[in-house]
Amino acid sequence: MSKSYYEDIYDVCFFSRPSYVAHAGAASCTISRTTGLEWNSWSAPSQTPQQAQELFNRAVKCESPEEIRTLTTSCSDGCALLRLVLAERAYRFACGADVIRWGRLACADERTAERASRLLSAWHALRLLAPTETNPQQALLDRAVAFVCSKSGRTESQVRDSVLVESPVREDWLSRGASLSEHAKVVDFYRTTFSYVLELTAANLQVETLNNYQTVLRILKYAGVRLLADYGAGIGTFARLAAAKGLDVHAFDLDSETFQFAQSQPSCGRHPIRYSVVESHPSPMQSPVDCIVCTEVLEHLPDPDALLDCFDQSLAPSGILVLSESFDDIDDFCMHFPEHKGRGGSVFSREMCQRGYRPLLDSPECHIRVFVKSTA
Repeated sequence: MSKSYYEDIYDVCFFSRPSYVAHAGAASCTISRTTGLEWNSWSAPSQTPQQAQELFNRAVKCESPEEIRTLTTSCSDGCALLRLVLAERAYRFACGADVIRWGRLACADERTAERASRLLSAWHALRLLAPTETNPQQALLDRAVAFVCSKSGRTESQVRDSVLVESPVREDWLSRGASLSEHAKVVDFYRTTFSYVLELTAANLQVETLNNYQTVLRILKYAGVRLLADYGAGIGTFARLAAAKGLDVHAFDLDSETFQFAQSQPSCGRHPIRYSVVESHPSPMQSPVDCIVCTEVLEHLPDPDALLDCFDQSLAPSGILVLSESFDDIDDFCMHFPEHKGRGGSVFSREMCQRGYRPLLDSPECHIRVFVKSTA
């Protein structure tokens, strides 16, 4: 049985599901959007839920290091899990000092190091995207909600409840009664819907996504990329993060409500982002480009090869191509063309090699892949 897209996504803010399971070694617990840590789900060797809850409450109350020494130094699975859960809680509530404090402790433990490092990376990304805000994630959410309210006439509570992965898009698409086979209606949907402002805000602010963006941008830095074209830039999260790291960014997308929201966002880099509208039928860029970024676009196209052909023609020799695809995630996303199922993952990586690209990043740990164009 194929896995759901959401099963492996690290999302501590409930953008993709109402709860998640945290674990460290043999310890585990459920964290819920409505109730927080569900103590009746707590399971850890040699540690009762009551003992764990007492340690957790002491840490939340910011008691002195001496009083919570057991939590910060114990090697038990239960205490390792509590350190991770405290870091995740601090992330949700934008307690920056505690994100760093508990995140570093969790990074020092091999049982929780991978998730804690993603959490710290995502927190750094949020600080870059909203550098003057005490709660950067909330500020980014508020911008999306205010934009949609001002354009759609919906109430703030209605809009805020819709900042979720996929749900607002599916609701709007189904209400129109259209089909993916009706190209004009599909393009009109992308141009006129507000749902992607909300859906992409949720998807882009997941820990998983922000960490992936950070990973890719480190590779681009090492590769000496200074200017990049972000094709299908959406609400502009990757473009803004790249600009915050000093890159010169040119963002492209359809003339849409989604792209208008991207352009309304405040600059967060030395170079202002340039924005250009493209048509639904792709064409090569006017001059050779050193780096093209295209994330989560290909699966939305009836003919993704046409776009890949344009990238082939537009990239300079030894140019960098950054791609992500969700060809195989058909059941979870209504706007993904079902005929592409079976083309994702390692199949797509082989296709890119056949096109003359070599991987710089192609790992199950990161959904985004980075290729360099062969000069042969």
